[in-house]
Amino acid sequence: VLGVFGCVFIMEPLAVCLDILQGDKSMYFGFLIPSISQLINKYSNMKQNRHFIVNGPLVDIIHNSLKKDFLLFLMILF
Repeated sequence: VLGVFGCVFIMEPLAVCLDILQGDKSMYFGFLIPSISQLINKYSNMKQNRHFIVNGPLVDIIHNSLKKDFLLFLMILF
């Protein structure tokens, strides 16, 4: 996947997750860790997929940042 369309495809899971987590009426704290865990899994799958040669660094940065920032929460709960 090349160029701008690749960036949109890569950023889509993050944007959807943020949209869900910013919900006003039907959002609870219990949604946070499952949402982040699912997001990390999606980016892990993207890293294994070889279609992201051009935009690979963006996938790596997002994946590594999510793992680093939420590692403590994931280790406590799982």
